[in-house]
Amino acid sequence: LLKHKIQATHHVGVIGIGGLGHIAIKLLKAWGCEITAFSSNPDKTEELKAMGADHVVNSRDTAAVKAQKDKFDLLLSTVNVTLNWSAFIATLAPNGTLHFLGLTLEPVPVSVGSLIGGA
Repeated sequence: LLKHKIQATHHVGVIGIGGLGHIAIKLLKAWGCEITAFSSNPDKTEELKAMGADHVVNSRDTAAVKAQKDKFDLLLSTVNVTLNWSAFIATLAPNGTLHFLGLTLEPVPVSVGSLIGGA
C-alpha cells in the first residue's frame, strides 16, 4: 500500500478471495479504502461484505467486470487462473496499477494500447 501510495480515498479491487485476498480486504478496510472484491463464487457475497468489502463482483462475468471501467486506483490479483485480463485492465483509473501477489500459470495477454492509452 505504501509502495503504490494508496490512501483512504482510493478505490481498490481485490481479485481472488482465498488466503491472500482475505488478508488484503482486512488490511485495505483498516486503511480506509473503498474495496471491491472479485470472486468467482457468488455465494461468498455476504461473507465478503462482512469481512469489509464494499462491493462484490463475479470475476467470471465479463459484463460485470467491464461495468467497473476506470474505477480502481489499485487492483491486487491473488489468483493463478486465466481471466479476461484486458477487461480487468480497463477497470483501472488513469495511472492505476495492477499488482500481482503471486504467479500466473500462463502469460497475461494484453494489448499494448490498453496499457498506454486505456484502449
